[in-house]
Amino acid sequence: MLRLVAALFLLGCQNQVEQDQQALRFITSYEIDSTATFESAPLGGISGLAPLSNDEYMAIIDDRSEYAPARMVKFKITLEAKSLKAEPIKTITLTKNSKPFALNEIDPEAIVSYGNQFIIASEGSYRANGRFKPFISSFGADGAFVSDYQFNSDRYIPEDQGEMTKGFRSNLGFESLSFSPDQKFLFSVNEAALRQDADEDYHAQNIVRLMVMAMGSQGFQKEYAIKLDHVTESEHTGENGISDILAISDTEVLILERSWISEVKKQVVKLYKVELEEAARVETLATLKGHKKFLSKKLILDFSKLGIRIDNLEALAFGPMINGNPSLLVASDNNFSKHQITQFLLFEILDL
Repeated sequence: MLRLVAALFLLGCQNQVEQDQQALRFITSYEIDSTATFESAPLGGISGLAPLSNDEYMAIIDDRSEYAPARMVKFKITLEAKSLKAEPIKTITLTKNSKPFALNEIDPEAIVSYGNQFIIASEGSYRANGRFKPFISSFGADGAFVSDYQFNSDRYIPEDQGEMTKGFRSNLGFESLSFSPDQKFLFSVNEAALRQDADEDYHAQNIVRLMVMAMGSQGFQKEYAIKLDHVTESEHTGENGISDILAISDTEVLILERSWISEVKKQVVKLYKVELEEAARVETLATLKGHKKFLSKKLILDFSKLGIRIDNLEALAFGPMINGNPSLLVASDNNFSKHQITQFLLFEILDL
């Protein structure tokens, strides 16, 4: 069941860090019910969106081959008379060596389009039944694996066995990918602090590494430090992480910080902009414990100010033109839960 929800944008956010009150104008939203299915699989789990052409987008589905084989779903997303609609039109199963991925072999979280291929990030799976490494790889339009992209594997990948003292924390790995508009640079970032970059209770010192790769080079070479908000309410700490990014130039990146405070059942989502600064480069540093130089963050939007229900937002993409201006499309991952929704939010970009 699909249903449309529209709301007005409320201006006048409170200052935090540095804030731009004129950057975005909320247009409308669209929801897909958690009971929806498409081509014999639950329709949900959207963790990334790659714009194609003719109002089409490829969504990466955050399914570890648990509910159906790991897959991409092509959507038709249209805006007519301020009415937004998102309809699935095709499912593409992801494969390697001509076989669908087995359970936990892939945990797909992000996607970008590159020529006739797609680059997909998997954050890996570190659960009781096994350890599967994260990767950033290209796949053909048919979903078949093509090749891997290189990153500092010793830094980002935990030990194969025994105690894990480095690399990603469980379920907090590669959550995002974005090209610069000219596709000269590819960006990615870990969702939350690496094990060696912060203590076990990392929330107050949650520093992540924004990776940058010049296309055609030998993998990701540069890293920039970003410190995430320490989100608390009623003495409870939120699990905060970067759920997606969107590069708006070669040196400017939007970051979506999303926090869940389970004790009070509250979602806190904020959109920031960072600009690359040489002083914040950290690729030569083995640990970021005690590190003090970060990219400056400019608050673009506190989603709580919209006055509507906000779900588990995980995808950023440029949307259709509105009034001659580009737009921002934000989508949620419903975690295949009956208590959540797949949500699309559309904003006119006024000035970023």
